[in-house]
Amino acid sequence: MARICSVKDCQGPSKAKGLCSLHYERQRLLAAPLCSVAGCSNHAEKRRLCGKHYFRLRIHGDPLAGRTFNGEAEKFIFEFADPKTDECIIWPFSLNTNGYPAAVGDLGSAHRAVCQLFHGDPPSEIHETAHSCGNRPCINPGHLRWALPIENEADKILYGRTIYGEKSGSAKLTNEQVISIRLLFGSMSNKSLGRTFGVSAANISVIGNRKTWKHI
Repeated sequence: MARICSVKDCQGPSKAKGLCSLHYERQRLLAAPLCSVAGCSNHAEKRRLCGKHYFRLRIHGDPLAGRTFNGEAEKFIFEFADPKTDECIIWPFSLNTNGYPAAVGDLGSAHRAVCQLFHGDPPSEIHETAHSCGNRPCINPGHLRWALPIENEADKILYGRTIYGEKSGSAKLTNEQVISIRLLFGSMSNKSLGRTFGVSAANISVIGNRKTWKHI
């Protein structure tokens, strides 16, 4: 029979030192020394710093640098941004018009800040934060990575987030019209096809030669 946690009224399975995972972690944190920043009463987690000051050290290079996030947003990251879970961790605060976590503080976005905190600084200035889950509001560090813009665009196509073809606001043709153009391409002049479908002969040429509308 599996042993249970030795804490009164707790029925969780014992994992270490007679305690369940939750109570063992609490005991470990309580036994940890205090943060080395003067006046901070939080327990140290990494490099003799609490989570809050370690975060500032990673982002700014100085554990005493100004707050990056407002209190609630910062607290949410420290409590819930857990790379050990496979589930998406949805950002509960405001999102921008593209559905990503809105800019907070001086870092631009929560998902970029989390990626930097857990995966280090971006390899270059052009690297972006990419989601392997395709879920834009997610801030699970295990779902985030640094990627070049071309890699990020490939992810968007994979998850159906790129607008192209007839869905684009600038599209002059429908998918059916493009199929018709391809069927007639070569049997009529590009100029005649252009007049028929209301586009230029140059557009007919690139459509017929599959240089555009490649998804059809």
